[in-house]
Amino acid sequence: MNNAKDIALKINKAIKESEIYQEYQAYEQKILENEALKKEEAALKQMQQEIVNATYHEAQNAEALKAEYHKRMEAYELHPLVVNYLAAKAALNEYLQYINQYINGGIK
Repeated sequence: MNNAKDIALKINKAIKESEIYQEYQAYEQKILENEALKKEEAALKQMQQEIVNATYHEAQNAEALKAEYHKRMEAYELHPLVVNYLAAKAALNEYLQYINQYINGGIK
């Protein structure tokens, strides 16, 4: 069992040292340090709660809230840092899926 743990730790270390992971971490950190993006993300989360509440109570402004949310979310997702972050996240996910498939394929 100890051998499996050693192998898992080596895989973990290799992933963390990979260029794909490093790029993802760098963009994530830049987003966390960007006050404007943090404020917009918080506002979007608040809007989500308002939409859920308005939809639940069948409020007349539910559709207007949804439209405003989608407009702001689109602008948020088009910010260069967010675009790069999402691309890095997708690349990392693909890399991790490859590792997962390789490990699971080798077990069969």
